[in-house]
Amino acid sequence: MKFSFKNKRILIIDHQKYWRELLADTLAEADSQVTLLEDYDYQTEAPYFASGKAPDLVIIGCVRIGPEERELFHRVLEDGLHLMVFSTLLPTDEMRELFREGAEDVADKTYDKKRLVNAVEEVFNAREGDSYRRAEEKGLS
Repeated sequence: MKFSFKNKRILIIDHQKYWRELLADTLAEADSQVTLLEDYDYQTEAPYFASGKAPDLVIIGCVRIGPEERELFHRVLEDGLHLMVFSTLLPTDEMRELFREGAEDVADKTYDKKRLVNAVEEVFNAREGDSYRRAEEKGLS
């Protein structure tokens, strides 16, 4: 069965306009509702949280992970949102740390539309198929 992005709310945050719009257009073609932020001014009071509906996934694209990016990751994760990070320069130890902190996926930043869609699709499929996490969310573990 093919995964559907229909009605998935995805917030994309990246300083790089070309990549941000490439990913947005690619995911919009797959029927998701995409919101873009060009800076790290992420806030729960913003319109992308309208009607109490938080994004299903926050995707952050960055060249490297510095203090500004780390603070953004923490704010997203503290709000209990699902986080995916695409980074150009990411040492393995930093990647492992992001996973330990709660990121759903950390990947090399790509400009290939098929790889972008596959990576996002894998995040949603893993979440829906992860019985341990579903049990944990329901208080069963």
